[in-house]
Amino acid sequence: MMKWVEIMSRLFLVIAVASVVIGASVALAGKIIDSGPVRTDPVTIHSHTVQPGETLWDIAKKYSRPNADPRPVVYNIKVINKLNSSIIHPGQVLAVPVWED
Repeated sequence: MMKWVEIMSRLFLVIAVASVVIGASVALAGKIIDSGPVRTDPVTIHSHTVQPGETLWDIAKKYSRPNADPRPVVYNIKVINKLNSSIIHPGQVLAVPVWED
């Protein structure tokens, strides 16, 4: 009987530790995913009409500084325009944030 109690105690401990590790991992992953590079300092908003064949990446590169990573701009375009995906269409008008450094 003592062996059964010891096994159950160890099993409970393993499950408790695993739950804490998984919970912390999920919380950290959520923080990393949700804490995108949204800047709150003064910005100029440009109106951009999507051209045929153009992607969010193309637009972000156009409004980013030379040699800058356009991913934060893509993210901010999606947030500002409430886009659920990266799909855009010719003729669509997007608000594009541009930071003056």
